[in-house]
Amino acid sequence: MMVAPLVWYEPEEALEKLKLLEESVEDGIERFEERACAYDLSPKEAAVWQDIRELRWLVGRD
Repeated sequence: MMVAPLVWYEPEEALEKLKLLEESVEDGIERFEERACAYDLSPKEAAVWQDIRELRWLVGRD
């Protein structure tokens, strides 16, 4: 069963929020994604990663 994330953004808001989150991660988004795939994130970083993934899904960039 696939569950849709619960986010309440208009598309423009979602893109802006996604951009801000991707720019806010240390060491750049590419390195952050590598660490996320290796399960090497702190709990706070994991929450940011979840938000990024949900926003990407919402705007069709998954």
